[in-house]
Amino acid sequence: MTVHNVGLVLDNSIDKFREGEKFHFTWRAGVEQVDLFAQLTGDINPLHLDEDYALSAGFDGRVVHGFLVAAQISGFIGTVLPGKRCLLLEHRMSYHRPLYVGSSVVFDVMVRDLCPALQTMRLQIRVMAASQLVAKGEVLCQIRS
Repeated sequence: MTVHNVGLVLDNSIDKFREGEKFHFTWRAGVEQVDLFAQLTGDINPLHLDEDYALSAGFDGRVVHGFLVAAQISGFIGTVLPGKRCLLLEHRMSYHRPLYVGSSVVFDVMVRDLCPALQTMRLQIRVMAASQLVAKGEVLCQIRS
């Protein structure tokens, strides 16, 4: 299911999901977002902010911060899957290739495990840009009552 976040925060319970269920959302890594993230975090590495530096270092342009990519996942689970009662317990990502400023990405999210007794769900994440794997990982979250 492709999900479009329209500024709403959903309030889903664990019984709304099933193992193997898949969701997709898209995001464009804009210049403004990368610049604001650098300012917010203090990560002003020129690889993220200076096009000439990134090119001279062998990249095809400015590289998006890995944690900015991960922040999009956090936003998704906190507003959509599962939504407002979500508490992120664990996050693991591996990055396979750089994501460049201006790129559009597709996040493929699959419900891997559900544990109704603990009210937890484990999500498997794949991040794709131009049909290539950028990152993958998992998150474990709890749906608070």
